[in-house]
Amino acid sequence: MKIDEQAIKFIKNLIQLYFSSCDFNEITKKINNGKISLVGTGSDEISMNFNEFKQFVENDRKSWVESSKIIEQWYKAVPVGATGWIVYGELTFKESGFKTPPKEIIFRFSTVCEKTKDGMKLVHAHFSVPNSGDAEHENMHKKLSKDYDLKLEAALKERTELLNQNIEKLRISQLRYEIAMENTDVIIFDYIIATKQSIYPESIGEKYGIHHIVEDTVELVIEKGLVHPKSSAAFREIYKKIDIGEPFAEGVFVFLDKSGNERINEIFFTNIYDKSQKPIRAIGVLRDITEQRKLEAEKEYRKSMTQDKKFAYEANISKDRLTALDLDCSEMAGLPQFYIFSDMIDYMAGMTVHPEYAQLYKNFNSKESIDHLLDSGETKVVIQYPRKDLNADYSWVQNTMCMIQDQLTGDTKIRCYLKNIHEKKQKEKALIYKAEHDSLTGLYNKGTTEMLINQYLTSKEGNSCRHGLFIIDIDYFKAINDCFGHVFGDLVLSEVARKIKEIFRENDIIGRIGGDEFFVLMKNISCREVLIMKGKQLCRELNAMYNKYGTTQNLSVSLGIGLYPDHGMTYEALYHKSDIALYKAKENGRNQFSMCI
Repeated sequence: MKIDEQAIKFIKNLIQLYFSSCDFNEITKKINNGKISLVGTGSDEISMNFNEFKQFVENDRKSWVESSKIIEQWYKAVPVGATGWIVYGELTFKESGFKTPPKEIIFRFSTVCEKTKDGMKLVHAHFSVPNSGDAEHENMHKKLSKDYDLKLEAALKERTELLNQNIEKLRISQLRYEIAMENTDVIIFDYIIATKQSIYPESIGEKYGIHHIVEDTVELVIEKGLVHPKSSAAFREIYKKIDIGEPFAEGVFVFLDKSGNERINEIFFTNIYDKSQKPIRAIGVLRDITEQRKLEAEKEYRKSMTQDKKFAYEANISKDRLTALDLDCSEMAGLPQFYIFSDMIDYMAGMTVHPEYAQLYKNFNSKESIDHLLDSGETKVVIQYPRKDLNADYSWVQNTMCMIQDQLTGDTKIRCYLKNIHEKKQKEKALIYKAEHDSLTGLYNKGTTEMLINQYLTSKEGNSCRHGLFIIDIDYFKAINDCFGHVFGDLVLSEVARKIKEIFRENDIIGRIGGDEFFVLMKNISCREVLIMKGKQLCRELNAMYNKYGTTQNLSVSLGIGLYPDHGMTYEALYHKSDIALYKAKENGRNQFSMCI
């Protein structure tokens, strides 16, 4: 059923309800239930509320003896706005039951009804009953209709003006937003998760030479070369996080505009979910931070110029030219005169930097490394290494490099300054040594010994060769402590540790793992016989006689020896087998070694 038919049916039922012979109690019930709502009624536009209308109907019906029958009627509905209708028409009914003869009465009406969530509702009504074509009543109806039309026109005009005002406010708000966005580097866009579609402002499309609505965003943007290859993986990752429903995701990427210029952009996503907590759309905030990064680099670069006491050298990396060199730094390192930057770096790496750090130093100063850092948005990098002075002594220095891209020439420039951190490093080294070594013997402590053996056996060198594990236990060491005291016992432990270090090589791992127990991992042995020879040597050289206070005490050791990988592919397995061999040596009388079976 069409809306205008609904309005007509509603008015028709209402009027028939009033003029039909239905029970008054039913009318009252419908009014009480809100089925009928009247603001005004009557031939003279009598304004009534609901209770008044009920009373009016009740009084009128008391004087009505018999029903009045409608014999002719017509209706017409005109829509007003989105939910309102003017329904007007005319009906003729025959009045009977009075003392006077039956007569036909013409009833004219114009009403306004509105559709609400509870159904149709009568908002306003005008009724007139011109008697036998009485011109006065006809004029009254016309006047009332005209008055209502004027009221309706005024109401519609007021609503239209209010609507226009709201539209204008929205337009001004939108203009303010667009002006604000035009004067910042921030761009807000939508990403539709189901379709992988991004909707950008038209300005972004013009900047990067693409349509502002991008289908299959990630792959299309990468395929068109808008994302720099070094940022492709991270670019895919941020969209993957949003697709799987993470609430937020952010990252910094290098884009290429339609002129091929690199632009550093920061993206921050916020996910929006439906009622079932399924991600449906993400709001993206894109900010071009290229100029900000340049300013930060310029600021850091200029700041470094004020630290002349630490200044070392300055160079144009793009032209491989040394542009400045601190005289004190040059004299301390014994540098000849250089013009080519890479030549100076090669000389420094070979002559002044500790050999173990030479490659690190060269990589630090290489064009490839510096360009990569700048492309990633970095403007400062720091390394530490030992450097040789004129006395051929190594001391630790910290090299801080500030990088910048010249806005006029496009050349990459660096400025480096040094800081002596030798004293700090020595303190750190002492703390590390204390944490890793046994304070009495100077050997590695238990934790460090086990860690180093584990690391070596799992390394490429370690798991490709044969090695021997020695567990060395001093026989009856408690008797020495009891006879000569713990101070003397400590001297014995230190002497045993010294002799063990002399027996093994410098690169073997030696540690004290308990009160009178020592570990040795003898690396890279050729055969089993080497372990047997070392076992005999240990038993022989660690055998000693101590005499004090008229008491003589013999010192000997028992050994358990395991072979890697024959007796264990891991440290734990090798230790277990060697420990069994040690107890076998003790059971056989001590002062001897036992090999794993």
